[in-house]
Amino acid sequence: MTPTRVVFLLSIVLLLIPSFSSADIVTDPVDMPNVRITEPWLRQLYQAGLAGSPTFRSLVERLEDSDVVVYLQTDPRALLGVAGRLTFLSMVAGTRYVVIRLSPLRSPAQQLAMIGHELQHAVEVAERPDIVDQESMLREYMRFGYLNGASASGVALDTKAATEVAWQITDELRDQPLVVAAPLLP
Repeated sequence: MTPTRVVFLLSIVLLLIPSFSSADIVTDPVDMPNVRITEPWLRQLYQAGLAGSPTFRSLVERLEDSDVVVYLQTDPRALLGVAGRLTFLSMVAGTRYVVIRLSPLRSPAQQLAMIGHELQHAVEVAERPDIVDQESMLREYMRFGYLNGASASGVALDTKAATEVAWQITDELRDQPLVVAAPLLP
C-alpha cells in the first residue's frame, strides 16, 4: 500500500469517527451523585425536597456517604395501589445499585413524602452490607420490616422508619409553596 493511500484511508477513518466535546465525556463515577435522576420534572421536585425538608436532605446526605447508588424514576407501568417501590438492581465492584419507581401522586408534597419514604428504604439497604441482591434484600426486610397489606400486587414489605420519614417530610413541607411542573394526578 502506498503512503498516499494510507493517508487517504486514515483521513476517511478520522472523518467517520464522531468528534467529542468535553460535555460528551462520561464523568468518572466517583464524581457522580449517588441519587441519579433523568426526568427534568422529577429533578425539579427533588431539588424542592432538598431545599424545603431537612429530613429529605439528611436522607440524601446519608446516601451520598454510602456505597448505594439510587436511580429515581417514574413508573409508567405502576402497579395498582403501589405509590412507590424500591428494587435491587445489582452489585458491581463494591457499589450496590437500586431503583426507586414512583407513581404520580396528587400533589408535590405527597410525591416528595413518597420519595422520602423510598429514600429511607435505600438508606436501610446502605446500612446493611449483607444486602447484596434481591434475595438478601427480601430476607433482611422480612427480618427488620413487616408485610404491608396495603399492596394489592403481592408481597410488599415496609418499615416503621420509612413511614415516619414520609410523615416528617409532609409536616416539614406543610406550609411551603411547592410549584413543580410535574405529571401529577389530576
